[in-house]
Amino acid sequence: PIPWRPVWQEASSPEELARSEGEAFLEWRRSLARVEEQHHVVMTPYERNIDFWRQLWRCVERSDLLVQIVDARDPDFFRSRDLERYVQTRFPSKRLLLVMNKSDFLKAGFWRRGGADW
Repeated sequence: PIPWRPVWQEASSPEELARSEGEAFLEWRRSLARVEEQHHVVMTPYERNIDFWRQLWRCVERSDLLVQIVDARDPDFFRSRDLERYVQTRFPSKRLLLVMNKSDFLKAGFWRRGGADW
């Protein structure tokens, strides 16, 4: 899952926004810490860095079209459905595009056997 940026108003001061983002991020990190403990997984340094997520939030807010590039050999593994939910919920007018990379590595019959679902 990705952390969702708190809803903010244009009248919010930069300090209020930073505090709100920080609080939401800490709550998200706490929930992921429980998942890490239960399933013995480790978050990457990027996932632990609020500035990474702030960049993503601002990119989403300023974009008309968001593009996800996924590995065609296992698109479901690389696709972020939570990012799609975030965008569709918070920004319903934005468009999403899924691009499959490395499709030249797929076996010849892939598209005939069900790859067309993509």
